[in-house]
Amino acid sequence: MSLKKIIGAIYKADTDYNLIQNGDRICVGVSGGKDSILLLYA
Repeated sequence: MSLKKIIGAIYKADTDYNLIQNGDRICVGVSGGKDSILLLYA
């Protein structure tokens, strides 16, 4: 799956379910693997 599709899926989930509001802080735990770094970038 391309980065563009992954970011699009994250954006769609956020807009569908109002997951993130303005001013929210988000904590992301990463292991350093390729998938974790991609998640952090998104």
